[in-house]
Amino acid sequence: MKNFRHAFTKLTLLTGLLLTLQSGLANAQVPPSQLVSLHPDHVFTPTGFDSNDNSQVVIEGMFSSTCFKVGPVKWSVDLANHRIAISNTAYYYDGPCLRVLVPYQKTIDLGRLLPGQYSLWFEKSGESFTQMGELNIKPNTSASPDEYMYAPVTEAIISLDNKTPILVLSGTVTNTCMKLQTVRLLRTKKDVVEVLPITAMTAGKNCKDIRSPFTVTRPLPPGLEGTTLVHIRSLNGKSINLVYDF
Repeated sequence: MKNFRHAFTKLTLLTGLLLTLQSGLANAQVPPSQLVSLHPDHVFTPTGFDSNDNSQVVIEGMFSSTCFKVGPVKWSVDLANHRIAISNTAYYYDGPCLRVLVPYQKTIDLGRLLPGQYSLWFEKSGESFTQMGELNIKPNTSASPDEYMYAPVTEAIISLDNKTPILVLSGTVTNTCMKLQTVRLLRTKKDVVEVLPITAMTAGKNCKDIRSPFTVTRPLPPGLEGTTLVHIRSLNGKSINLVYDF
């Protein structure tokens, strides 16, 4: 019995070692991904941010094949020169891959920035950077996080009605006294439309914390052409960004 147990123990150890070697060989045969720098095709900079906001830059582009997958974005701020250096990266795999264009979009949260005009520099290769746009940050005028109380928008889509682009906003209000007052659509740049869904609280003793879904539609400004960002502010401070080809 003692010899049997000894042989069984040796067999178990050998089996575990063999499985470990097989697993290591299998992993060694899988080619690792590479992290590569990519220039975006478009850089969008909304104008409505002040020094009390989470400032954002939105980028958009096309991967040349299915070998590419979205990677992290790295950025740093040079306050002395008002310059923001951004590295847009993607994971590249050896394949096999399809040679088709794959669209991607990223929203870069820069956090709160000091007032001023910042130049945006994107990494091209290695330590080479090229300027692609500017971001203007206004001084905040109050301690409040936003100039208006925005609606709690959680979803947004663009649809076509007789070739007219229609913006559809939806979300959930959480109080019976919270009402959507107006939706302002501002074409602040040729390629940027900023949407401000403004709410108001009505005074009263009968206000109740009740969740109520809402949907509102608005036509987008006429004359939009080319790739355009529709930037929608929301109550939670996390903007919704839609990039659309008109």
